[in-house]
Amino acid sequence: MLAAGKRGGWESRTEAKVPAPAEIAARLGIGEGELCVRTAYEFLADGRPVQLSTSWEPYDLTAGTLVVLPEGGPHAGIGVVNRMAEIGIVVSHAVEQPEPRQATAEEV
Repeated sequence: MLAAGKRGGWESRTEAKVPAPAEIAARLGIGEGELCVRTAYEFLADGRPVQLSTSWEPYDLTAGTLVVLPEGGPHAGIGVVNRMAEIGIVVSHAVEQPEPRQATAEEV
């Protein structure tokens, strides 16, 4: 953002114990309906939204730990790879699935 002359930032909203929809469950290798932690991110440039992102993590992995909330607690904001390392989980492969498109009415 700095290279573009913008002030970057983000806002997030986390919900715990959200049942995984079929598509998410398949990507995470869990059963449909298993509980997850879902975090919705809004990335900002000069305070204006420029990107939306949603993160899903299996609740069973982080329940009862200090990293259960991606943007809360003593390990907030350090990223999923570093947060998982804090609880002994080594992330060897991560996949992002960007889907550029027009914003929906709800997103607007």
